[in-house]
Amino acid sequence: MKKEYKNQIFQFLLSHELGIDNFEIKEKQLISFSHIGAREGVVISYKPAPEYLFCFLEDNDSFGHFIPASVDFQPKLSLRTLTDDSIFFQDAFDLFRLWLERDIADFIKNTSEVDLWASYQRAALANNITTIDYEDVTGFTHREKESIKIALAELRLLITERYAENDIHREVINHQIRYLTDRVEVLNKADWKGILTNTIISICIALSLDSQKGAELLQLVIQVFQFAPGLHN
Repeated sequence: MKKEYKNQIFQFLLSHELGIDNFEIKEKQLISFSHIGAREGVVISYKPAPEYLFCFLEDNDSFGHFIPASVDFQPKLSLRTLTDDSIFFQDAFDLFRLWLERDIADFIKNTSEVDLWASYQRAALANNITTIDYEDVTGFTHREKESIKIALAELRLLITERYAENDIHREVINHQIRYLTDRVEVLNKADWKGILTNTIISICIALSLDSQKGAELLQLVIQVFQFAPGLHN
């Protein structure tokens, strides 16, 4: 791609509301299609969701013509050409702008939209867990077990996302949370609370978390389970 075209894309993204830092641009990418064969081109991907990308595929006979292709915001993600033949750069650039205004904007709107069903279910889960008396020496009810298992699954994802630095860390987290999940079936409420506390300490040690990160992890557990007083008894 000629420098004047690359510079036009650069200037456009530099002034775009999404910011140029949210995009990655790769040149000389070889992409194959059954109907046009293999073509080199410039590929622009949206960093927060790199599966969404736009391509300026070069015409083998002209510096000023391109075949635009994109991965759009659709249920089945696939790279498709937007025209049957090569078109002028400016026409391809207009399609790129439309892709940002339509597909990337729709993706951002969808991800930022509040999931009312999920919010309701989380609130119900928090309410269920809050009503559990963790000083009780009786066993958990079926409903309490299910609520705790859901909370543990969420906790595993959060700890892994925030603190796991490698596969060993991930395995430790998976093993410890799986142990807690299994123990909720056989322990009474008071004993399980003690196991929970010891398990969180074990995770902190295994992940070599300092005191600040350890405190953050404890707060994360409290937020998920909503029974802060019980953790300190």
